[in-house]
Amino acid sequence: MKILILEDETHKFNLISEEILNFNPDIKIDRSEDRTNFIKKLEREIYDLIIIDLIVPTHPQSAPIDLSGSIIYDLRDEDCPNIRTPVLALTQFDAVAIDNFEELNSHNINVITFSCEKEAWRKPLLQRLIDNLPPPKYDFVIVCALPKETNAYRSIGLDISESKSIQGLDCLEIKLDSLKGLVITCPRMGLVDAAITSTMALQIFRPKLIAMSGICAGIEGESEIYDITIPELCYQHDSGKWTADGFTPEPYSIQLDHTVKLKIKELISREGFVNHILSDISPNRSEIPQHLEKISTSIKLGILSSGSAVVADENFNKIINMQHRKIAAFEMESYALYEAARLTDFKPMFFSAKAVVDNGTPGKNDDFHRIACLVSAKTTIGIIKVLL
Repeated sequence: MKILILEDETHKFNLISEEILNFNPDIKIDRSEDRTNFIKKLEREIYDLIIIDLIVPTHPQSAPIDLSGSIIYDLRDEDCPNIRTPVLALTQFDAVAIDNFEELNSHNINVITFSCEKEAWRKPLLQRLIDNLPPPKYDFVIVCALPKETNAYRSIGLDISESKSIQGLDCLEIKLDSLKGLVITCPRMGLVDAAITSTMALQIFRPKLIAMSGICAGIEGESEIYDITIPELCYQHDSGKWTADGFTPEPYSIQLDHTVKLKIKELISREGFVNHILSDISPNRSEIPQHLEKISTSIKLGILSSGSAVVADENFNKIINMQHRKIAAFEMESYALYEAARLTDFKPMFFSAKAVVDNGTPGKNDDFHRIACLVSAKTTIGIIKVLL
């Protein structure tokens, strides 16, 4: 957080600074002692909060005078980079504040009476600090549709903090060497919640990368249990029109960025990468497919589709299969994350990596979910390290 303070009296400045740093010692404080220097700082940097006195010198060595009108113009000029920055006026001169109250209020500048002897100004200042503290910055965000998908990150040896709520999002903070990230769990599974959660995460944290991990269904003959599909092309399989003659699909697709695709392709082709993903994973017998003696996985770039509902019907499974001859897997969220990232103004890297747990038929169950969440999480972490 960056705060600019316009204050010529050193004792008053020290009291205000002490209160701010007691709240958060990492806050950066810039000081201006006159209007001339204040204008320079306003034009050079954007601040999270500005604190002003109304009686200050015009320039160095000049006497303090009432500059409230000029300061309002400086702060709210349409060309000022800080035109929308919250402003708090801490003044010892109530008469000046009263005379200019209407104009200060109309420009969203809050006035608080300051006194060295009284403590009344401290609580309003603390509230402004709380209200305007920017969200922490993260290098990457991973979105999961289910708690079990998020919990996998607790089991793969990462530096993890306790879960916390950040602006309404259910967040788990993780560290990868010098990288700092979040795993965010959607309130519910599905395209709508994934779209809202992904968009909020992008707007709040503006990460360099956003990803999705978890479980999916595989197309029979294209994917086996625990195979991981990283969608180089992702589309929504249930967009279209229902008529008396049935469902007519109108799929919209999003492609993986070419540079991201090449880096992922190089990683998953490395000798030993699959063995690394499966290392330290100990399955129960029920978690190993019946025709196998041990778990295995294939990690590949492929075609994946997303839909709004769980598929447990062979007929609808066939409809999905017919929409793209090379489709490998389908699920309920990845398209929403891809679309949210595609529409974001700062263009983060994005990808999804989901592991197969069934083939979308009535016989589906939860036997393979735990292992699938683990291999998906480990793959996602490996890709993030390469991309960032």
